[in-house]
Amino acid sequence: MKTLILRQKRDDYFLKYINYNDICNIYKIDSKNIFFKIYFKFSLSLLSFYYADWKKKIKSYDKVIIFDTMYNKSLISYIKKRNPSCVIYLYFWNKIVDYHKKMFLNKNIDYYYTFNIEDSISYRISFNPQFYSLQVPLKETCQKYDIIFLGFAKNREDYILDLQSNFQKYSLVCNFNIIKNLQDFISYEDYLEQVYASNCILDIGCDSKAGLTLRSLEALFLKKKLITNYKNIVKYDFYNKNNIFIIGVDNLADIVKFLKDPLIEIDKDIIIKYDFYSWLERFNND
Repeated sequence: MKTLILRQKRDDYFLKYINYNDICNIYKIDSKNIFFKIYFKFSLSLLSFYYADWKKKIKSYDKVIIFDTMYNKSLISYIKKRNPSCVIYLYFWNKIVDYHKKMFLNKNIDYYYTFNIEDSISYRISFNPQFYSLQVPLKETCQKYDIIFLGFAKNREDYILDLQSNFQKYSLVCNFNIIKNLQDFISYEDYLEQVYASNCILDIGCDSKAGLTLRSLEALFLKKKLITNYKNIVKYDFYNKNNIFIIGVDNLADIVKFLKDPLIEIDKDIIIKYDFYSWLERFNND
């Protein structure tokens, strides 16, 4: 079975490290093009003019996976029209909100999946957890920081700065980068270098019930400790109290001990469950 995965950018985040040829850019141009914006906004069939080279071989695929942020009615129709027998999956990599509900009305989508356990129950769709990749390199380096944070400010900046202040009261070295605009954005390679030099990753979701985050899996795969506000992380098979500190559950006074205690090695079979290829395989169970 041959599966095509469509993304806005093939090299987003950790995806560039995955040796899978059928992860493709949807479009061949920059999304700032005025005509592209019009065609995309109104789901016009002319949008196909901007599709990348995957469209030349769309008939060769058995399955197509599209992420919620890439959804466009015209795109779905194009794929189904040119390859009626292919199975189209829509994967929610974000918590489902009102904006997403129109996607459930698209009859050309065969199956819906979500990374969020609660949404899978609420909307009666399949659950396929957040994923990462064993192909992202592990690197041992001199540790400069106790805790690292990198993320957009959104509505959490004050909360993160307050946490930083509390951590510093315990003489912990924090490397916090709160991104307020795209000019402050750094490459994923540069981010990884900072993670390698850190003992622990801080994960603060805007919605503490949103689901397992990429930062959680970075900590798991890159063998780092994790501080998170996602309380449901205790439901996952890789949870270990020695490795994961939950804000609002664990005592902040124990943070220094938590960071000093050795990391507990997680069974490789558990980690593999969250690898890209395991994630991909779970779409083959329908």
